[in-house]
Amino acid sequence: MENCVAKSRAVHLPPIEGSDRAAKTFYLLGTGGEKLMPVRMKDLKTGRVAFRLAELGKRSSVRGNVIEIKDEATAYQMAASGKYQIRAQREGDRGPTFVRLGGRAVKDIVLLDRPPTDER
Repeated sequence: MENCVAKSRAVHLPPIEGSDRAAKTFYLLGTGGEKLMPVRMKDLKTGRVAFRLAELGKRSSVRGNVIEIKDEATAYQMAASGKYQIRAQREGDRGPTFVRLGGRAVKDIVLLDRPPTDER
């Protein structure tokens, strides 16, 4: 029953994968095989749009512990190191959450050979 509710809400949400907010060169592979797309977020105070990472062991809810990274390659390297958690979102989820490589929700990080192209 809970899955029905989640799926009905997902219909109204814009897709994450392929959006201008989602990473184009990598994604996190969830333990159930689903994609978790790292997303750029807008800082409401500064207006800056960037990936958000936090060092493991530091509270990600504290603003001073969050690192904003504009460069996607740097965000990938930091997330792949296993020393940082990154904001990512499953398709249909309401909002991104911090996840880390080797954590409960993520089993691998996948680097794409090249960014997907729009073939319309």
